[in-house]
Parts: sequence; C-alpha cells; structure tokens
Amino acid sequence: MHYQTIETPESITRGDLLAKCPAYMESILAACTYLEKDIAELPDAQGELEAREGLFLFLMRLSVEVHFREAVKQHSMEDINAAIAPILQREFGAHAMYVQTLLDWCMCIKVPS
Repeated sequence: MHYQTIETPESITRGDLLAKCPAYMESILAACTYLEKDIAELPDAQGELEAREGLFLFLMRLSVEVHFREAVKQHSMEDINAAIAPILQREFGAHAMYVQTLLDWCMCIKVPS
C-alpha cells in the first residue's frame, strides 16, 4: 500500500519552526496526560510500576524527538529553550529547569529510522 504525503505551508517541517515550538510542547504535555492515564489502566501493567514508568518514559522521549526533530536542525537549543520556557515554568514551576534538562537530552538523541 502506498500513501501519498501532502505538505502544506503549515506542515510540521515548514515555516517558522521556532514559532511552532510552544505548540509542540503543549501537544506533548497533553499527550502526557492522556498517556499516563491510559498506561495506568492497562490490565497487564497493574502493579507493574517499573514497566508502566518505562513505557511512559520511552513514549514521551519518542514524542519529544519526533516533535522537535526539524526545529533542532534549524535552531539552537538556547532559542528553543527560550521559546518553551514559559510553558515549562507554568507547568513545572520550581522543577522547570530539571524538566528542561531532560528535554534537551531527548531532543539531541536521534531515534533510529
């Protein structure tokens, strides 16, 4: 089966990617909320805290890499961090810098194709 891709000016890989970074971060945070709930409800994962946390972390790292892949190629980490800093401060308060460090790590590691 062959799928045709359609790229528009609003495509994730077009336009001002730095301006899209806050929306990427909001999307990841929303996914975290839903994913955390869904993983907690998996019947086979009940009582398996390590397995649930490992799956959650893997999926979140993958989500960060996919969302920010092109932005990292075009912009410095400092610029990306500045663009998403208000969101991280709002969501994580005193822990925002810790979360930023984890995000930096995730953004810089490539997922095998």
